[in-house]
Amino acid sequence: MRRRDFIKVIAGSAVWPVAANAQATNKPVIAFLSARSAKESAHLVDAFRKGLAEHGIVEGQNVTIEYSWADGQYERLAGQATDLLNQQPAVLISVGGDMTAKAASAATRTTPIVAIFIGDPVVGGFVTSLSRPGGNITGVSQFECGDRGKAHRTVARRKAGHNDRGCAVEPGKYNCCASAEGH
Repeated sequence: MRRRDFIKVIAGSAVWPVAANAQATNKPVIAFLSARSAKESAHLVDAFRKGLAEHGIVEGQNVTIEYSWADGQYERLAGQATDLLNQQPAVLISVGGDMTAKAASAATRTTPIVAIFIGDPVVGGFVTSLSRPGGNITGVSQFECGDRGKAHRTVARRKAGHNDRGCAVEPGKYNCCASAEGH
């Protein structure tokens, strides 16, 4: 499944409560918090809007979407999350990695958060377990550690005597590589 298609599905399913409240005279608010710039995320926002529209949720008609862009200045995220939450959104969409999800989850324990593109949600402290996450955060993760240990062992067997392995990560982010050590 392509990333854009996946985001459309998540957008539609994540905000179903908004659709239920869309008949009210006041439009519900969706808060959209991103670590990136609006320009960098234009294709994601287009896919998000399209996914909402496919479920009858149209920005400006029956829902208001409030956007906040950190433009890569991660220290701004906590304040931006608080500002968005002051508008009492039905849901907060968190885009741009663990640091965005952390800012959102630190700002509220009650407003539903849909975090997109976070690493391991357990290691990141977002949920207590994958089987029973609890709390107010859900989302999509690129976390794929389940088979990583097996993949490392397979590579090691194929290259007998060579057990070097590497992983490209972004500093300060939780990732699978930390949990794959020792495999």
